[in-house]
Amino acid sequence: MKIAIVGCGAVGGWLAWQLARRGEDVTVIERKKRLGGKACSGLVSERIWDFLPKNEKLVENTIEEVAIHFPRKTAIARFKPRMLAFDRPAFDNYIAKLAAEAGAELRLGSNFETLREERDGVVVTSDRGEERFDRVVGCDGAVSRVRAVCTSEQPRYRAGIQCFQQVKETGAIADVWPTPGGFFWRIPKGNQLEWGLFERQENGWKMWKAFTAEHGLGKLPIQAAVIPEGVIVTGSKNVALCGDAAGLTKPWSGGGILWGITSAKMLLESWPRFDKYESRMRRHFSSKIAIGRFGAKAVTFMGSRAAWLMPVQMSFDSDWLL
Repeated sequence: MKIAIVGCGAVGGWLAWQLARRGEDVTVIERKKRLGGKACSGLVSERIWDFLPKNEKLVENTIEEVAIHFPRKTAIARFKPRMLAFDRPAFDNYIAKLAAEAGAELRLGSNFETLREERDGVVVTSDRGEERFDRVVGCDGAVSRVRAVCTSEQPRYRAGIQCFQQVKETGAIADVWPTPGGFFWRIPKGNQLEWGLFERQENGWKMWKAFTAEHGLGKLPIQAAVIPEGVIVTGSKNVALCGDAAGLTKPWSGGGILWGITSAKMLLESWPRFDKYESRMRRHFSSKIAIGRFGAKAVTFMGSRAAWLMPVQMSFDSDWLL
């Protein structure tokens, strides 16, 4: 089969790698000339090595605990498994290299424009003109162009804002400050501290400015992006969505790498039945998003309004709804 994958982040690169290993003719269309997530902490559990050849050189730090700072109490949560803080551009490039070595064609700096479904395949228009493919998979992120062409359905969005402070910090504890619609975070990454906010869009900038002023971070350059949440399908036999393009991020953290790769794995297992994939993906993630939304609200309410119910120390699965 001749396959086009739009987007070469972690999910698109992983899917291209796996399909190329199967002997498929894979073309990856990526608008960026340099790979790397924007406003993404690159914090992923050790389960990532279940999907990829282990490469410790990508890991900037290993996070074992998180201190959750509620207004009247700080709780320490221990991760099981541990969380790995990746150099995100290096991580995405590592996966893209696996795809290229397996035989996928990577077109960095190439713009996908639109697609047209026909009886015998899909015609993709990019800056290289029109090309015909048997299947197309949109892995092109939160504001997916493939999704916009195929469906009017949109995910719920929250804001992700991030900055980096150049200071040597090698601790194994991250810090989180819950907010009404998300949280602030602080992650040590060896030679720098990563600060960020995951919050509803209407509140994000105002809260970010107040927080960074309080911590003396106001002059640091920032990155910002929208973070999607939902389960979106195309209903097409020839075009599917994976990862952020399908809205697949965890409601309690905004993380999407493992969920995205899990969706890509489901697509591979259903291949070439895109209808089967979409049905399975919707069933798998819809309940997890609903439970995750409730759980995040419950923890925030308990820590803010009923702190006496919150244990000082606890342990939890960092992928509890994988």
